Order: sequence, then structure tokens, then C-alpha cells
Amino acid sequence: MHKTVLSITLATSLVTLTGCGLNSPSIVSRHLPSKRPPLSANLARTVQHLSSTNITIMVPMHVAVQSIGPISSGNGHYDIHIVTPQSVSVSFGGQNDGSNANAQTLLQQLLIISPSLGSPLPLGFGITAHAYSRQALITWTEKNWTVQVSGPPRTPISLLKPAAEAIASQLHRVQLPHTTMGVLTWAHKHHGQNALDLSWQSGSTVYWVNEPYGHAIAVPIDMASSMHILNAP
Repeated sequence: MHKTVLSITLATSLVTLTGCGLNSPSIVSRHLPSKRPPLSANLARTVQHLSSTNITIMVPMHVAVQSIGPISSGNGHYDIHIVTPQSVSVSFGGQNDGSNANAQTLLQQLLIISPSLGSPLPLGFGITAHAYSRQALITWTEKNWTVQVSGPPRTPISLLKPAAEAIASQLHRVQLPHTTMGVLTWAHKHHGQNALDLSWQSGSTVYWVNEPYGHAIAVPIDMASSMHILNAP
């Protein structure tokens, strides 16, 4: 559906999770300025030249961009891939699905449904998630967002928990976009590959931010939290 690369202007202190048996994600602590910073100049030029129609363009404000591309845009959609100065690849974009119901249906397809009863799993920051051992799934809600941390079948919950804790920590620092429905998914795949995707509804449009390797958890979450309508005050 979407995706690729972006960079965020973060002030630094990098904490790497170790000993979880996966390619561990990292938490980047940063302090957001009280006022919205200017859009990165090269990203602003790129977005201004998009040929998208029938869609409201939203862009992340808290991102520093080292390189841009590929880019696609057209009737009702746009997708921009960027790389940050920290060599994190991210993509963001949106797709007008024609109606609120269609947009919601698309997001519902991203949800992982577990037939079993989950066990409570404290993650800190007042969050108690539900852990499903058979489905290798940890999930909880943040307002209208569903957060999912998953792995292949038989992946131990103990290997997924550090990623869930890193996401919970980052969500304690920032606020996800206001939405009627949003899905944040961190997926551990075979051969140590991970992916992080945030997708959310705004009317008939689904917006997204995607980091295909799932290592820099702070980057896509910060990007999503700073999404702003292009040229809006």
C-alpha cells in the first residue's frame, strides 16, 4: 500500500535495547520545541511540486532530510520516501479511499485478531498490554489507536516485550495524530527483519508513516506525531 524513508530533527541521547534476541529497536530521546519548526527546505520544495489532487497533503514537521526519493503522486494519493541524516529510511503519504467507510475497512484489515485470551503484561508508564503467546502478539490501545507488536508463530513474548516497552516509552513523550481509527504495528519477521507502520484515518483518507526495518522506533512515531497540513498556519 505504501512506504519508505524520512529523517527527524531530534536532539540525541540514543539508548539501545540489548539482549532481546532481535535486532533491537532504539529509543531516541528528544525535546520538541514549543513552536512548530519550519518544514525542511528540500522537503518543502518536493511537496510543493506534488501533482496530487483530491487529497489534503500532510507532511511531518519534525524531520531532517538527507535525501528524498522515490516519490509518487496522483489522483487521491501521494507517497514520499526519505532518508534521515542518521541513515533511517522512512516513507509517508496518504490515500483517499473515497469514503469514511472504505478508509475504516482498509485499517481494519491491518488489525491482528487473536482468538485466545490474552495475559496482562505491564509495560510501564501505566500501560498494561495483552500478551498472546500462541499468536506471538502484544497489543494495547492509545485512545483510538491500536498498538500491535507481533512476531512469527512461536516467537516468545519475552523477545517482543522490549519493542513494546520502547514504543510505550515513546508514546509517553509524544501524542499520536487525532483520529477516528489508527493502527501502529511493529512486526518482527524472519531473519531478524522488523518493520514499523503507523496508519490512521482522517475522513475518507488513510495517512501513513512507515519504517521498513523497525530499528529506529522514535523516527516514524515522531514523524506521525508532527504531521501538519501543508501550508496550514
